[in-house]
Amino acid sequence: MSERISEHPQSVAAISNHGALGMQTEKRFLTRADVGQVFGRSSMTLWRWERAGLLKPVRILGKPYYRAEDIEALAQHGDAAREGGEAA
Repeated sequence: MSERISEHPQSVAAISNHGALGMQTEKRFLTRADVGQVFGRSSMTLWRWERAGLLKPVRILGKPYYRAEDIEALAQHGDAAREGGEAA
C-alpha cells in the first residue's frame, strides 16, 4: 500500500468543540471511495468489513465517512483480517 491517507483530497475535515474550554480540534474523515482506493477494495467489501466490525463509519448527512486514524490503524494491523475481502 503505497498511498497515504493524507493524499486523498476528497477527505472531509470536521471541527468539533471539546469540553468547557471550548478547544477546537480537527478530525479527518475519508469517504468510502477514498478508503476503497487505499485498500484496493470495492464498496461492497467495505460494507462487509463494517458488518464484521473492522470498520465503524460515522454518518454525516446520511453518508458513511471513516475516521482517518481508524483507517491508518487498520492499514497497519489489519492485513490478516482483510484476507479474502472480495469473497461473497
